[in-house]
Amino acid sequence: MGLQFSLIATVAAVMTWVIRTENGGLLNVLFRIVATPLGQDPQFSLISKLDEPVVGYFKNMLLFKPVPLPILQAMPESLGGGQAGVDSAHANPNRGPNIFWITVATFLLAIVLIVLIQVINSCCCCYKKKGHHGSMNALQMAALRSDFRNKQLIFRIVYTVLLILALVFLAVSIILLIVYFSSAGLVVSYLETNPQPPTNHTPISLPDGLRATISHASSFVSNGIANGRTLTKRVLNEFIQQTDDKIYAEVLDAIERLLGYLGVRNALKKGEKTVEAMKTFSSYVNSVYGDIASLHNATVSLDKELTDVRVSYAEAFGKVSNCNAWEECQKLNATVAKFKSPVSLNAVNTTVIKTFGEGLNRTIGNLSRPLEEVRETITKLQNSTKEILDTLKTQLNLAQILDQIEPFWNDAQSQSEKLLKELNDMIRSVETQVPKYVKYIRIGFYVVGGVFAAMMVIATLIATRLVYRAVRDRLFADPNTVSIGSTNSKWDNVVCSKSSVCCCSVLFIPILLMFAAIIAVLLFALTTISSEGCMYVVRESAVNKSDFVVNSLVAEQWKSLIGDAVGGTADFLNTSPPRNILLALTRTCNRESSEHVVGLLSAVGYQSLISVSKLVNRPEVIQGIQQGREAVLKQIGSLNISGNLPSEAEIEEIQKKLNETITNLTLNELINTTNPDYMNTSSFEILLKKMEQFAALSNITNATFEKPNAALSRAIETMVGIKSQMANTRKSLQTLNAQKPNILGPLHEAINSLKLSRDAAESAKLTKEVGVQYDRLAKNLADYMKVDGGRRFEGLTASLFPCAEAHAAYSAAMGVTCGEAGGVSLLLGLSYVLALNVLFLTFLYFALFNLAFFQALQVHMLSDISGEE
Repeated sequence: MGLQFSLIATVAAVMTWVIRTENGGLLNVLFRIVATPLGQDPQFSLISKLDEPVVGYFKNMLLFKPVPLPILQAMPESLGGGQAGVDSAHANPNRGPNIFWITVATFLLAIVLIVLIQVINSCCCCYKKKGHHGSMNALQMAALRSDFRNKQLIFRIVYTVLLILALVFLAVSIILLIVYFSSAGLVVSYLETNPQPPTNHTPISLPDGLRATISHASSFVSNGIANGRTLTKRVLNEFIQQTDDKIYAEVLDAIERLLGYLGVRNALKKGEKTVEAMKTFSSYVNSVYGDIASLHNATVSLDKELTDVRVSYAEAFGKVSNCNAWEECQKLNATVAKFKSPVSLNAVNTTVIKTFGEGLNRTIGNLSRPLEEVRETITKLQNSTKEILDTLKTQLNLAQILDQIEPFWNDAQSQSEKLLKELNDMIRSVETQVPKYVKYIRIGFYVVGGVFAAMMVIATLIATRLVYRAVRDRLFADPNTVSIGSTNSKWDNVVCSKSSVCCCSVLFIPILLMFAAIIAVLLFALTTISSEGCMYVVRESAVNKSDFVVNSLVAEQWKSLIGDAVGGTADFLNTSPPRNILLALTRTCNRESSEHVVGLLSAVGYQSLISVSKLVNRPEVIQGIQQGREAVLKQIGSLNISGNLPSEAEIEEIQKKLNETITNLTLNELINTTNPDYMNTSSFEILLKKMEQFAALSNITNATFEKPNAALSRAIETMVGIKSQMANTRKSLQTLNAQKPNILGPLHEAINSLKLSRDAAESAKLTKEVGVQYDRLAKNLADYMKVDGGRRFEGLTASLFPCAEAHAAYSAAMGVTCGEAGGVSLLLGLSYVLALNVLFLTFLYFALFNLAFFQALQVHMLSDISGEE
């Protein structure tokens, strides 16, 4: 893991240095602008072959010339495109070509070093000298013959430095060889199946990554479709139920408005108010009638009582002797015989009041019948609500229309199953084919590593011999401590001989040229793929540029992708192509960047899966509303409202009868008759006093007139009571006489209201008004469906296909290919390790050959010094 982390960190650091600007990269190579519609985004197509523009792009890139960026220029400036984006990209080009030329230059330097080795060792036929310590080339001879100050010290220092460098390069080369084998192992492991426990880790092998991709994709599709079906049915049922409730409410409102148009409620209210007023007035009339009747009975009783008084007095006077000869007695007798009730019995007539009351009651009854008809009309209209509602539901039939969404889910399931099958087949193919080549790839890596190892073994042996000779003879020490007495062994001849150096250097040149070409091209290709390709499907800031192109491609292929599910009967589904798919998969659907569950449809730009405006304007809906209109008109017509309302003649007759009843009621005579002044008791009281005086005479027995006087006294008391009763009755009659015209006003209003209702219920007018109210109902219903449906379907769309699994699938696929630990990064890291191995092996051999050169020179020089001594 430490090595993998180091490789990833190294590659990431190099990519950070390479990438200077997001110029669209390979988008400018792989796609062409087909058309640029006015006011719309350009249309793109994928190239079919590597043509001249593609070759020119990479040629300009390698030659550090401004590369053509047509796709970047076509992008809006908000995405970093346009002419400003192109100018910025040209001013700050990415450094991918620098990697290529640095590699080439480095390996050319290595070749120069090899050539320099050949020159130093005089690999051509040059002068040489043979000694007991071996042959020496011309350069070595020249160095020995040279004479300058501190020559021996300088040679010893150079020799020591070369010895240290050789050991350092040897150590680094050994480490790099180990790193190479480890890196190659990582690449091989990447290509092999490497099962991991089920965690949230990012797969590290290609098969595991692809398997994780199909696992997440299958989970996303299966759960998305299953839950989507259930959620869609629930939301549609709620929408239908709410729409039915709205239809019911609108029908009730329409019935109320229709009743308001007919004015029947107003007519009924005024009629009932009139009837109530008439009943109250009738009660008052009955009360007055009772008073009159009571007064009449009182006068009858008074008349009888006075008759009895007269009879009683006649009997009393008959018992008085000599009454005929007594003038006073005769006068009193004559007076008593003639007195009678002050009010005539015929004057208090109850017939007038009774007749008026009966006429008033008949009017109340006559008015109640048409009011009952109005009430029945209202009831019929209200009872028609359910029938109208059922008619509208049947004609509109939203459930059947919305059931046409089911093919969308069927098609989505079939398309997804087909896609998953193709993806499964591809993964199985990869899982089947990759193992066939993994062993060859492993062998190839091991062969290259074996070559490196062989060269490393040779270099190690050379270094070992050189170090051994240097330590044994203390070649790096003071000449006084040097021990050179023996001649070169055969190993010294092999290591330090000219033939060994020349053969190795000659072999290095073609190997270096081959590796230089392979590694330079490999690094350039992988760097370009990573910096100019992978970045535009992984990095969020660059994904927008890819989406700009992908949007056009998806829009072009959308009809063929979605199939027939959203056409024809289900044309109310939103068929606009999705947008910014890559951005949705990289960022919008990422649970870490979103606090709530995000649906894929809303993430790719769908505000609502169902276009409510299209749904409302569908021919079936429009036809259903029109058929509902006709059915409602027919249904309202069947109620025969105009026939159920009272006729105008009937209404006029009611008013006429009441007018006659009111007109015929004349109370003036009765009011005059009940004047309490008519009930004057003074004459009776005077008579009673005279009779009491008469009875007190000595020649008359008091007992004779006691009874009639008492009767007369009672009659006077009765008359006093009747007088009070007459005052009350007269007041009631006056009130009745004043109030009788007031009953005509409410009746007139009620009659007019009934006439207006009758006129409004005329067939043509009613049909027109029903049409107006139905159109209003239909408009309100459509508006409600748009608002409520829009809100519900937006919520549905936001919840469909929770895309965390889609993000996981995309992340798994990108992670094992273009991710930081993906295949491209691993191959790029391996390429760097391979380049460093070759480079440091070259440096190692260069250091060893130069060490051998100076070691031979040091041996000869020290040998000469020893011989002189």
